[in-house]
Amino acid sequence: VRPRGPCHDEPAGRLEPGEGAYICCEGGVVENDGVFACVVTLQMQHGVRRFKVEIESIKTLLVDCLEGVPDLPLEERGVVLQCFTWVFERAYRQMRLRTLGGRGWYLADEGQEYPKHRSFHGPDHRLPPRVLLYEGFVASTAYVSRGPCLKVDVSVRMIQGQTALEKLNFFRDLLFHQHQTGGRPVPTKDEINNFLQLQMVGRTCMTKHNHIHYCIKRVCIEMDPSASFPFEDGEVTYLEYFQRRHGITLQKKQPMLHCPFRGKQELYLPSELAFLTGLDQDWKGDREFAKELWKGLRHTPAEHWKLQDRLLAGLVDEDQGQALREH
Repeated sequence: VRPRGPCHDEPAGRLEPGEGAYICCEGGVVENDGVFACVVTLQMQHGVRRFKVEIESIKTLLVDCLEGVPDLPLEERGVVLQCFTWVFERAYRQMRLRTLGGRGWYLADEGQEYPKHRSFHGPDHRLPPRVLLYEGFVASTAYVSRGPCLKVDVSVRMIQGQTALEKLNFFRDLLFHQHQTGGRPVPTKDEINNFLQLQMVGRTCMTKHNHIHYCIKRVCIEMDPSASFPFEDGEVTYLEYFQRRHGITLQKKQPMLHCPFRGKQELYLPSELAFLTGLDQDWKGDREFAKELWKGLRHTPAEHWKLQDRLLAGLVDEDQGQALREH
């Protein structure tokens, strides 16, 4: 690979396939036959990853050209595998698979609720277990003796079934119940705030509109979606932003979650859009729930093959697998 650009006095380069299995970085668009014709824009950025890569177009995938890949030097094999990863990730998106905050790709529209029959509020004023399991795949490209291959395994993603807003309401009611049964006065605003911070700070949540994971740094009970933030050339409220950008109508009265993300320190999320990940501590001692949850997490070899066949069928489908063909 001949790396050239981008630099400060040169426009962003393009990663282009050459003849046979050769790949080089060129300044212009060159659509020659190779492993595949993949036009990629490279942009310099600060941080751990020096370049931001965006796929502009994928012309064709020539399987016959893979015969020359095993003869490539080790440093060039990595480039070939990375390009294959980009192509397949584009196909996964066309199949409506979602990452759900992890490295796998999941059937986000087919979540299964566990346990299947249990009320939200238990008689002992504990929050009963309720999670959603999403089946999916962990797919990666690997280099074997005969060249690149696609490795696929089955994965299950677990997300709690209650929103962060439902959790906050439950914890607030729980605090009132504890004060009432203990003969103490009604909790003050500071006591409510401290109790909610204790229960929520440090937990990881996932938003349902973009499936990104965030770490909760603070629960802002004094803030609601009517607050505004800088956006484009002016300011916009969270109510207006989510309605305009995502078509989501928010409740006006709800706490906001302070979740700094990738250098954005002032990032706040409406609590009704966030779902906690993992299991609550008291859920782990529920043997009935653990037994039913294990059934959802465990897959037999036949179920593994069935799910893997579903992924491969989508990749070769005329519509869903379009990313692997001419664009």
